[in-house]
Amino acid sequence: MRKLILTVFIFINIITLAQRKSVLIFHSYHSGLEWTDNITKGIKKAFTSANDSIELYFEYLDRKRNLGDEYYAQLEKLYLIKTQNWDYDAIIACDNAALDFTLEHRETYFKNTPIIFCGINNYSDDLITNQKNITGIIEDPDFMATISLIKMNHPLVTDLHIINDNKTKTAIENKKVLEKIEKQFPYSLNFHYWENLSINEIANNLKELTYKDAVLLSTYNKDKDGNFISFKKNREFIPKDYSIPVYTTWKFFLYGSVIGGKIISGEDQGYRAGLKALQVVHGVNADSIPINKSSLSEYMFSYEMLKKFNINKRSIPKNSQILGEPQSFYTINKKIIFLIAIIFTATIIIILILTKAIIRTLNAEKSLMAKQKDLQKRYQFEKVNAKIVSLLNSTNDFTFVIDKILEEIAENYLIDKVSLYSLNNQARVENVIGSKTINNSSIRELNKDEYFHLERFIKIVNNEGLFISPDLSNLIAEEKKFYRSRVINAIALFPLKIGENMFGLAALAHHSPIKWSDEQINEITILIRLISNAWERNFQMNKHLKAEQKIAKASQMVSQASRMASIGVMASGITHEINQPLNALRVTVDSIKFWDKRNTGQIPEIVTNKFSTLSKGINRIDEIIKHMRSFWIAPTENDLFEQIDLTRAILNAYSLIERQIKEHHIKCTINIPPEELLVRANFIQVEQILINLVINAIQALDKTSIKNKSIDISIINHEDRAILMVSDNGTGIDSTIGDRLYDPFYSTKKEGTGLGLALVKTFVDRIKGNINYQNNNNGGVTFYITIFKANKLQAK
Repeated sequence: MRKLILTVFIFINIITLAQRKSVLIFHSYHSGLEWTDNITKGIKKAFTSANDSIELYFEYLDRKRNLGDEYYAQLEKLYLIKTQNWDYDAIIACDNAALDFTLEHRETYFKNTPIIFCGINNYSDDLITNQKNITGIIEDPDFMATISLIKMNHPLVTDLHIINDNKTKTAIENKKVLEKIEKQFPYSLNFHYWENLSINEIANNLKELTYKDAVLLSTYNKDKDGNFISFKKNREFIPKDYSIPVYTTWKFFLYGSVIGGKIISGEDQGYRAGLKALQVVHGVNADSIPINKSSLSEYMFSYEMLKKFNINKRSIPKNSQILGEPQSFYTINKKIIFLIAIIFTATIIIILILTKAIIRTLNAEKSLMAKQKDLQKRYQFEKVNAKIVSLLNSTNDFTFVIDKILEEIAENYLIDKVSLYSLNNQARVENVIGSKTINNSSIRELNKDEYFHLERFIKIVNNEGLFISPDLSNLIAEEKKFYRSRVINAIALFPLKIGENMFGLAALAHHSPIKWSDEQINEITILIRLISNAWERNFQMNKHLKAEQKIAKASQMVSQASRMASIGVMASGITHEINQPLNALRVTVDSIKFWDKRNTGQIPEIVTNKFSTLSKGINRIDEIIKHMRSFWIAPTENDLFEQIDLTRAILNAYSLIERQIKEHHIKCTINIPPEELLVRANFIQVEQILINLVINAIQALDKTSIKNKSIDISIINHEDRAILMVSDNGTGIDSTIGDRLYDPFYSTKKEGTGLGLALVKTFVDRIKGNINYQNNNNGGVTFYITIFKANKLQAK
């Protein structure tokens, strides 16, 4: 049943993704302009019900601040590039500039996409002649109604001062409308246009007005010097407690000392346009949706200003919106009573539902925490496992790294001492291969004359597979005395075998009694088997090297390939082991989130937030696992010369090592072309090249004590090739080393494997590229990787 539900859930998600629509909101002006932002707010409100089925994209022409022909010409070039891959289901053109641009370039840029316009001044049908699949809403400021209000509410006013510029298209069109209205007041009202003034000049003029004057805020976005003036600055023209009546036709001016008027709302324009766009997206032809040609203005007033100018509510139109009006006692209490009734009716049901939901949530949280803890343990084990495998595969002689391996086991399982003994043909201890003590433990290693104390345990381990004594209670008296005299109160012994042949013994000792869990014993057993395999492999390898000294270098290369394959197998094993609990965790979290979506509000918000955080973490782990899998896939011969984007490969590789760079307190600078750069190479191997070079740089910088450690990653785009440069300000490279730096197993670091740069050289040679290096002026080294571009290499 669970599998069926999961399958249906996944199927629904796939259908939803396939049906997802996209809508372009094309603004005439810039983001941050109140009119623009209000339209955006209204559009988003209209699309709220669409959830994730429709994606909104925004473009801004910025024509308030940039009016020149040169700017317009550059816009045409820009959108010629940007629209190449555009495929929208509808376009909402906001204001005249955006609509003009869209119609002018509709066939070239927008592929006859349905258009919904809003905020259009001085609309006429000629504007969309011969256009199909188009509808919209006009922006028709009702200046006549607002001016009539001024005359009615302020009968002594004889002069109307209109703040309006003479540069922006909207302002110029507004003046044409006002000039027609002016003719209807030939004697009772004088019109004065403040349209070629600076901010200071407007402010000074306002101070000179008297009781016979009134102000109308129109469109003033450019001063006489062509500087852009925001709507916010327009409002600031009007001083606080200004005694002259000020009216407007736009909602964003309705603040401070502005009384009101017949108002156009950007949010309302956007909302209505959004509703029409929803119809279009759902299959309705735009031509069948009527264009709103009448004014959508509504009477709005400031309660504070009506009171200040003694304007009675009866003298303003009915159904006017009065902003800031105090609510009556009855209205307030009516809502409270209604809410109390609802709360009282639903209280018992809600309590029962919430109680049940909380219990389920707590149980689910406990289960998730347990699974998370188990996942963390598994991850920690896989991490130790991978590190031990890496150490074993980093050298021809595992005895060189055995102390590090034993230290990893001791620290991970909190064991005071871990020792490794080799056995002779009589199953007796021959010598100590490795031993590691942690936590400043006083436990010392056995002397040769004390090896006989292990003989009984060797027989038990050989027969039963292991021997565990968490408190020495299963030891004989003499053995207890011996171990306690050495401050040992817990031991665990594991065999090192190849088949049925036991050739070694791993011994764990602790100063106090300790209870090892079955899971820990199983994990330690796996790690001991890895050591057994490495021990046997080391024996066979040394035997082979002695017999075949003339082909030593060839054997080293075979060993290198074997170790790299082992790392790939282990990485695959790690991702497989992590994927099982990860998928279970993902299903649990997604199921709970799905249930919560269907039962909104029944799980506390803090819990749903935790689930969201957990879901993001799971997705991040899944991305890492997928990349680990692809990272170790050996490329075919054809894959070595596939066409790839070098910039994307470099950014992808950097995302994997970015955290490590930051943890080492290193500043990394990336300077790569913003455009696509196609080369002939293998994507994963290019990632490996960068990762190996950066890791070498990090290790070099760790040896220095400089404060400002840095790594620079750059790509130079030449005519027929690209050059990848990786620089650091670390220790540099000795000039006597030369090309030996790329030899397998050659390393300048004690802890180095000598494989990193050898692999880089191999990958570069495969794609017919070049690699070289030189010390730079910053004290470090710069590596240069030359990769031929796709068309150039193919031509060669």
